[in-house]
Amino acid sequence: STTFSPWRCERTRPDCGQISTMQPAHSFPDSLAAERFDLRRYQPSDASAVLRLVDRNRERLLRNFPELAQRMKTVEEACAYVGGTDQQWRDGAGFVYGIWAPSEATPIGQVRVKNIVWKVPSAELSYFVDKDWVRRGVATEAVRAVLRAAFETHGFKRVYVRVMAANEESLALARRLELRHEGVQRNAFRCGLGELHDLHLFAMTDVDFSIVLATAASPLAAGLVDSGVQNTFSLSVADAAAAASGQPSWRMV
Repeated sequence: STTFSPWRCERTRPDCGQISTMQPAHSFPDSLAAERFDLRRYQPSDASAVLRLVDRNRERLLRNFPELAQRMKTVEEACAYVGGTDQQWRDGAGFVYGIWAPSEATPIGQVRVKNIVWKVPSAELSYFVDKDWVRRGVATEAVRAVLRAAFETHGFKRVYVRVMAANEESLALARRLELRHEGVQRNAFRCGLGELHDLHLFAMTDVDFSIVLATAASPLAAGLVDSGVQNTFSLSVADAAAAASGQPSWRMV
């Protein structure tokens, strides 16, 4: 993990410099293509758009992303955030993507690759979607694109997410993409409202990824687009292994 804050920026004006084109020894691509959306590294010119995204979702973000909700209220603070994410990118310490729809001038969400341990390599993902784009498959496509980059391009051994017990949509997403539930971290997160929450830990390994990707029923498989209507049944990693031995076991999600 890293102690570097994504808020650090040498200058706090909206034109706080150019994003570096230097690539660290370990780096994700500047952009990723999902089925219907693009994931793109933030540029200095995006600061106002990022602020609009936060402003539109501030009440929702306060619970799950309190630092973002509380510390980005001006263009200068948005610039500092974008500059900080650039520094993390150059250091290979974290990678923040805005999620962009073709017709939208403001990002419709964000995905962050963080707490990276390159020696493994492993990382944690966090994400949120604009209130007008929930239940439209945005997070599914975005997380799927990042998972494929992590495992297929960078040879990651493990990617995990931590989800508040009350966040039913993210719990459903983790299960839909076949991340394994590894347990509950009790009293692990205090949200921006001051409430203490348990966190569910879900993870996928490189072996899990290979099994799930080869399973036609899995939403992670290539060419399957989540249109916002969830499948009634899906084949879990454990079920896929069982199916390979001739003993499939279906479960409802």
